Amino acid sequence: MDTIRRCQMKLLDDRKLDLSVTNKQTVTDLINEISRQYHLNETEYFGIYYEENDERMWLPSDKKMLDQEIFKRDSSPPVLYFAVRFVFKSFLWLQNATTVMLFFLSTRYSIYRGMIDTNDNTLFQLAGLVVQAVAGDYTNDEAAINIIKRVCVLPKRVVDRNISRRYCEDQIINQYKGCRDFARGLCVVKYLMLAENLPSYGSHYFLVRNKNNVYAYLGISFVGISVYNYHDRETPIKIYYWRQLENLYYRDRKFSLEVHDLETTHFLSSSSIPTNTSTPETDDKLIDAIHDPTTQ
Repeated sequence: MDTIRRCQMKLLDDRKLDLSVTNKQTVTDLINEISRQYHLNETEYFGIYYEENDERMWLPSDKKMLDQEIFKRDSSPPVLYFAVRFVFKSFLWLQNATTVMLFFLSTRYSIYRGMIDTNDNTLFQLAGLVVQAVAGDYTNDEAAINIIKRVCVLPKRVVDRNISRRYCEDQIINQYKGCRDFARGLCVVKYLMLAENLPSYGSHYFLVRNKNNVYAYLGISFVGISVYNYHDRETPIKIYYWRQLENLYYRDRKFSLEVHDLETTHFLSSSSIPTNTSTPETDDKLIDAIHDPTTQ
């Protein structure tokens, strides 16, 4: 007889699904089930994770759902997240407007939560594009401020390091005014192009410690593996590009790699990701497709 467990799945468009999963379902099965709701074909970029100590814990895709650690240790329904897991150099390689929209929503969430680091000026630019995509052209400050509050583009950490919340809202409104006549699809494309230039875009962070018991973060992305100070995830101490690396090894929470012409680096930790190269040109048809109201 099948074992059934309940869980809540949070989607990228803020919907929440109460799901029943069985002991026969793998993570891939569940990803495919959710993808059908979006009519999503490019499922290979997506994954399911849960949050623990402000870190994303991704579920291995080939493993049965009920064999996952979070189901084993807790009898209450866990909260899971469906999100973009694998990111490459340019979203313009994507074939489908729906996939681009989900990349946009996932990037927005990651920037708002601080999973992708950005300076304040860039954040205000990005926020202005979101407001234009959601509300269309600027009408007045009051309406703009209401939209800023509703769409979650101004994190508390940014307000705390500036003069006031109103100052931050004014900066976003100035950027928003500059987006006049931008269609929704153009806002999405400009947003992702700007986000892709952020140093931490596409990085997955893992807390590690070396043989001297010094803690740090590894940022693994399509660029390579970056090492960050434990207290600063904005500026990497070192970047090891994939072309420099060989003999990556991970077992029993021990991770090591060999770097061409450099010393071998050892860390104790947790996982890994793919790569890509050149960037295609922006496709006007893609912008039109994203702007289409049927693309959710």
